[in-house]
Amino acid sequence: PRAAEKGLELVYDVDDDVPDVLTGDVTRLRQVLVNLLSNAVKFTGAGEVVIHCRLHAQVGPQLALAFAVRDTGIGIPAAHMDRLFVAFSQLDASTTRQYGGTGLGLVISKHLVDMMGGEIWVDSSVDEGSTFHFTFLAQAYSDQTAAHQVEPHPALAGKHVLVVAEDNTNRALLLRLLANW
Repeated sequence: PRAAEKGLELVYDVDDDVPDVLTGDVTRLRQVLVNLLSNAVKFTGAGEVVIHCRLHAQVGPQLALAFAVRDTGIGIPAAHMDRLFVAFSQLDASTTRQYGGTGLGLVISKHLVDMMGGEIWVDSSVDEGSTFHFTFLAQAYSDQTAAHQVEPHPALAGKHVLVVAEDNTNRALLLRLLANW
């Protein structure tokens, strides 16, 4: 709701090679995503927040998924990066006054990602936004055919589609989805 109030584009993009059904700690994964998304929306005045998920590595049924939460917000100065994952640490007092928060969201996220056998880090540039990355270990569900299976859509063969989207990220995602159909 907060993203909608601010007029932000909120986009998720899951690569095609990520299995539809996984076994893992959904509660911890959800909490990390909620923390990172809340921060991204909080610190973004205009533009977009994008969640991207890709398959980072696979050994048998064991999967390492890589998530990225990217925003077009205020960014983080390089000199303050070392304070991001420290409890009750804010970048500066003016940030606390303007945006609020306790500084615990990233600390909790780091702890949860560590518990899930992953890593968390950030890339950021002031006035250009931030991308928070983390990895998450899961198991591939043993019977993917029982899960959602994408079938070709023969009725769409040879049809033309005009994709019009104001946002480049949404346009690229729609084009990829349509190409897969």
